[in-house]
Amino acid sequence: MNKKRNLYLKYSLFWIVFFLASRAFFFLFNIREAKGLGIWDFLSAMVVGLKLDLSMTAYVLLVPTIILLGMCFFKWKGFTRFLSGYTLFALFIFSLAIVADMKLYGYWGAKLDRQALVFLETPTEAMASLKIGELLYLIGLWLVMFGLFSYSFLTLVRQSSRNLRTGELRSLVGFVPVGLALFLALRGGITLRPLQLGIPLKIGAVYFHKNIFANHSAINVPWNVMYTLTHRKQLNMGYSFFPKEKASRTYEQLIPRNSGGFPKVLKTEKPNVIFIVLESFTAKAIEVLGGEEDVTPNLNKLAKEGMLFRNFYASGDRSDRGMVALFSGYPVMPLASVIRYPSKVQKLPNLFREFSNRNYQTAFYYGGDINFANFQSYFLMGGADKIVEKNDFPLEQHTSKWGVADDDVLQRFQQDLGQVKQPFFYSLFTLSSHEPFYIPIAPHFEGNEIDTKFKNSVYYTDQCIGHFIAEAKQQPWWDNTLIVMVADHGVRLINKTPVYSPEKYHIPMLWLGGALAVKDTVVDRYASQVDLASTLMSQLGWEDSSFVYSKNILDASNPDFSFFTYNHGYGWVNDSTRLSFDLNSKSYQEDLGQEQADTLGASFLQMLSEDFQAK
Repeated sequence: MNKKRNLYLKYSLFWIVFFLASRAFFFLFNIREAKGLGIWDFLSAMVVGLKLDLSMTAYVLLVPTIILLGMCFFKWKGFTRFLSGYTLFALFIFSLAIVADMKLYGYWGAKLDRQALVFLETPTEAMASLKIGELLYLIGLWLVMFGLFSYSFLTLVRQSSRNLRTGELRSLVGFVPVGLALFLALRGGITLRPLQLGIPLKIGAVYFHKNIFANHSAINVPWNVMYTLTHRKQLNMGYSFFPKEKASRTYEQLIPRNSGGFPKVLKTEKPNVIFIVLESFTAKAIEVLGGEEDVTPNLNKLAKEGMLFRNFYASGDRSDRGMVALFSGYPVMPLASVIRYPSKVQKLPNLFREFSNRNYQTAFYYGGDINFANFQSYFLMGGADKIVEKNDFPLEQHTSKWGVADDDVLQRFQQDLGQVKQPFFYSLFTLSSHEPFYIPIAPHFEGNEIDTKFKNSVYYTDQCIGHFIAEAKQQPWWDNTLIVMVADHGVRLINKTPVYSPEKYHIPMLWLGGALAVKDTVVDRYASQVDLASTLMSQLGWEDSSFVYSKNILDASNPDFSFFTYNHGYGWVNDSTRLSFDLNSKSYQEDLGQEQADTLGASFLQMLSEDFQAK
């Protein structure tokens, strides 16, 4: 048993060192996120994170332990070969996940979990965000990590697995403390008051700091992926903060009233509607919304020709979530994307269906792969008559890693609009302002930083929009057309906005076109993507009760707020409140304004989660 004990100690220490090293690599790779943190915070993250490191180490040890236990009854000489293959395979997968997490964190502000893995269903699009240089750099990091620890195992640990005694029943006694140690490590140790063995670990167990990056640094990546995969149903079971009666009473304050008392801003009763969804357009890049100058000169100018919604927010932080919020008026859950559940999607209302049922011609255009993030099933089930995607464009126009550049897609869109029968509801989703930010023109801003590349891509798409609108004004359908431009979500880019900050979710929405009766108008009421459906349908004089979460922004009787969610958190914004609540640490990341806002936000999420589960 002494040899086995020596193997256990070495093998456990090997994995603990591996996980500690990966945490250090993560911290250094994302050092720009660590503003305000010192060496003590880094060391604290290393120590606190040991809870999950020990748990993950115990999971890794389970299979070898079971085999060693069996070797008490049977003789087997192949254990060393097995352990080598098993360890190298685990290192291969873990190193890959850790390096992917390092890169993705800078963009998402969240740790790698099962949500990120669903994008591997379309690997071409998943890889399209990386440039060749970045990809080679990340592959190099992965090979260094994998190679370094493979060599360490083969030279320092493998020897201890040789010549282990087998077929000795007396060795069973030694597995009692091993089994207890593994159980405690897996489950999270001992609680003294009251005395409990092995309380199940949760992600929040390693949250120790007000700074969210410090907490994320303490999370073990393989453990987080495994936990979110194995607890998928539990994580989506919903959120309960109050007794149902109290949550329901509080939520009643937020139910859209849509009294009918609102200004009419359309000239015509049955206008065409063009719906342009702008990839990753953040208010931080739009001067008329308080953002940087000269990034969107065309949008800035067009805002004077239409109606700008100044305090408009994304409901979530991914394209698949944004689409459902915009077209179905359905808020985003923190961890679940409803578009991934066809059985739930078919129960949602959809603007395409509403327009199609009223004899509008409907279509959705996207220069990328329509299968990405279940877009095709969502829009087909939603009632779109026609879908145009990258495979409908000639190969010579596939100039972007994601597909077809915005200029080519908008030109095709413009041509098709000239041939479609009116009235029509046509939508287009841009893609050039998605990583890796490839644009087919010379950059407007100098520099190679990621923020500069992003701003150049936004500048390019803005230029394409300017050309599209200028040409649209010459078309016979212009005078009877409303154009709605809105972003799918915001981004952390430009000043590395924290994932929980309302600034990350602040996006543009602009109405313009010949059918719009107002110009140079600014709407200051706070609203979310989910509110677009009711606002638009109210202007058209249509009944909108199926969009239960959507409020008419222009109706002053409706509550004035924006609600958004992110991984393990939610936010609430209005003219006097900025609130962000982390569901793991159960603490506020931002807490400014009305004391009632936390109750309103929690009640809204609780009632939403009940509805999500019931669908």
